[in-house]
Amino acid sequence: PLTGVYNRAGYEERVKEEFSRRERTGASLSLVFVDCNKFKQINDTFGHNAGDVVLVKVAEVLKNRARVSDIVARYGGDEFVVLLPDTHIDGAEVFAREACAKVKQAGFNNNGKLLDVSISCGVTEVRTDDNPASALHRADQAMYSAKKATETTVFLIP
Repeated sequence: PLTGVYNRAGYEERVKEEFSRRERTGASLSLVFVDCNKFKQINDTFGHNAGDVVLVKVAEVLKNRARVSDIVARYGGDEFVVLLPDTHIDGAEVFAREACAKVKQAGFNNNGKLLDVSISCGVTEVRTDDNPASALHRADQAMYSAKKATETTVFLIP
């Protein structure tokens, strides 16, 4: 309810549907795993209300960037997953890069105090031998690679 996007249970249901659709039609499907950078620090410094502001705004940016057919879900804590049906990895990379830029430009503030908010994104395209868990794991690994890199906020694992 806080973010207005699917929760983890909703994601689990929708990812099964999208995998089934992909199997039937052969359509492409990509995943973007999103993590809010410095989220614990924001919560610890400014309080949980500030953390909630971050979660709501990040969800809003992802929803606004998404197409009607895309699925945005809060996976847990400060993590989101975006399912991009009919999207190859290059299109998913564009989505992720634009989402990162929009979050940085969003001008987060907590009662007049500016918050330094950014996201890291891991991107992958579903392979023929994938299941929902293996694709998500790969996107999660890509996200961790993006977090470790200093010049980029998006990392791809095809």
